[in-house]
Amino acid sequence: MVDRGTDSLAAIDLIDKPWFYPVLGNYEDALIAVATGAMRRQAWYAIGGASAETLHDDQLGELVLRLAKLPLVRVVVGQGAQRFNLLHAEFFGSDADLDATNYSDEVRNQLLWGRGLTLGSADATRQRCLSPTGHMPTRTVKQIGSQIYIDTGAFTSEGRLTIVQAGTDERWSVKERWAASEGARELALP
Repeated sequence: MVDRGTDSLAAIDLIDKPWFYPVLGNYEDALIAVATGAMRRQAWYAIGGASAETLHDDQLGELVLRLAKLPLVRVVVGQGAQRFNLLHAEFFGSDADLDATNYSDEVRNQLLWGRGLTLGSADATRQRCLSPTGHMPTRTVKQIGSQIYIDTGAFTSEGRLTIVQAGTDERWSVKERWAASEGARELALP
């Protein structure tokens, strides 16, 4: 939600919407690390944290109170064949392992920052009995193992906002420029 677009604070405000179900991502994790002193601001700016360059430490602290409540994983749809997991980066294991929620630091890091599957350096067969799992920026929607990569760069002018209906092969994409030209920025959110 943060550092991907021109209004990170408005994106964070989506947390309060009853229809919005986010997970903690690596940029939110970085914001928390900066606000708690675990990361220097300059290191954060190097990966994209410049959206908060004008925020004071107390403002960052207020954001942390909201962001720290976000889960690392959400199960979007039921069980069995209908189950769909949402997480930021990647996970290796089964649905049961994912449900444990008491993750080691290594697994937490993988959930937030992992890129092994998209870079071709990880083995998708390590995802044993894992239901379809989404998120991670790619140019087009693609699936590697159980991971379905649905972030198609809506934060860029050439990117797309993609929606995948969990449990189906239904997908919709729209270019950011087209949405802006159609007045999407002026739409009131429910």
